[in-house]
Amino acid sequence: MTTILVANLTLGLVVLVVGLLQKAHHHYLERPHASFGADLSRDTDLARVLHDLDARA
Repeated sequence: MTTILVANLTLGLVVLVVGLLQKAHHHYLERPHASFGADLSRDTDLARVLHDLDARA
């Protein structure tokens, strides 16, 4: 009896974890993603703008 209970609890936990991972993965796929290197370009543009603002001050 105890073995069946432990097996059911283990199976329930596995199903729960798999469900949570699938939900998180699906949510991650719905987010818009920038192309590779877009962050570097954005950081470069931000540095340029900040430099221009400092030069005007």
